[in-house]
Amino acid sequence: MRGTQLIQLVTMVREEIGRATSVAVGVDDIPGLKQKIRSRQELLYDTYVWPFLRQVFPQKLLQANERYYDFPVGLNLERVESVVVYYSNLPRPIERGITYVEYAIYNPALGATSEPAMKWDVRWTGVKEQFEIWPIPSGNDQQIEFTGIRNLRPLIQDSDVADLDDQLIVLDVASELLQRQGSASAQEVQSRASSRLATLRGRVLGGLRMRRMGMGERDATDQRIPIVVHARVNSP
Repeated sequence: MRGTQLIQLVTMVREEIGRATSVAVGVDDIPGLKQKIRSRQELLYDTYVWPFLRQVFPQKLLQANERYYDFPVGLNLERVESVVVYYSNLPRPIERGITYVEYAIYNPALGATSEPAMKWDVRWTGVKEQFEIWPIPSGNDQQIEFTGIRNLRPLIQDSDVADLDDQLIVLDVASELLQRQGSASAQEVQSRASSRLATLRGRVLGGLRMRRMGMGERDATDQRIPIVVHARVNSP
């Protein structure tokens, strides 16, 4: 089950490894257990794709002569799956990767602008990571939409809830603790953790999509919408 509070996860781990569940007993180990639970969820999140964490983030207006923009709040920048630009109310997929090849066509340094957008990329702009749009928009006629895996919600306060399955997290943490203790039941708990992971992964396979790394997905039946490109180069 997802959405279990952190304090309840602590209790579940203590029960699994046979420790007293009373807050008055073994209270010193609670911060350590919270950290293990938090780090284990982060490891599972990083290791596997969880389609239920996929979101279509709110569209953002691309503004005339603006090159850099803030990413949608909550989007994991390493797990962007697709990017679409709406131009004349029609969606057009765009791919990541802006290089000197693109700049040779529309060079932002020379004030070149055009529409629709054709590429995007991640840029460090001095204070934070933003996304660059190429070519720089010449008007206010485009909306960009990101689809990707969202970040995990904080799991710090007792009332914070886990985004991943509670049994998977608990069994994974418990098996590690039992192995460190040299417990005879460590292998059995690890086997249950592996079985739980296999079950959950089997359920989400239908939500997975194959992609070329960093380039989004390509549908062989996709017929790209004809685009009329309007370009303007401002004199330096």
